[in-house]
Amino acid sequence: MNRIEDTNGANHTVRIPKIPIRGSYFGSCTCGVDKRDAVPCEHMAVVAAGSRVKDVTRDNIFPYWWTRSHWREQIPQLPLETQKVTMNSIKAANEPNHNLRYCPDWTASEVAGRPKKNKRKQSVLEKATGKKGQKKASGVKRARRYCQCCGGHSHVTNDCWKLPSNAHKRPAQFAVLDAVLDAAQSKEQSKGEESEKLVQTGTAD
Repeated sequence: MNRIEDTNGANHTVRIPKIPIRGSYFGSCTCGVDKRDAVPCEHMAVVAAGSRVKDVTRDNIFPYWWTRSHWREQIPQLPLETQKVTMNSIKAANEPNHNLRYCPDWTASEVAGRPKKNKRKQSVLEKATGKKGQKKASGVKRARRYCQCCGGHSHVTNDCWKLPSNAHKRPAQFAVLDAVLDAAQSKEQSKGEESEKLVQTGTAD
């Protein structure tokens, strides 16, 4: 059966078997849809809908594995006997095959996902011996900062603004901030001294 889609289009040929295979007239077409998707193409559908070929209908143009009768053959019709299967019974009735072994872990890929394009693939020998390339430092671990002069954690002692050597690094507001901090520290010291005096007078009484 030949069908021309357009005056300038391709000429496709549909081949239908004379004898149905398990009740199906599913054939082939030069368009390749039947081989790619395993379903009738539009050219087969036109042949079946046109009723030009004897005994070819819209139902039997589909492949036989789409029918219920084909799937019913895989299901046993007779009832099965109830059996109690355990691992001990399987081991007793069968002998192990000593030629089979688990694959070693170095045969499988270590990292999941798509491999990088420029990354060199290691050989089986390199994976077995465990040789790896030199690792590059991903980043420098930052040390914990602490200033022994002011007790702050935002800088180190050598960069503290309170040192006379770092007077040129002090901002314009440093004098005001320093005066406020000194006043707060003096208040705390005075409170501590007053509490000590009260404790001493209480013990003397």
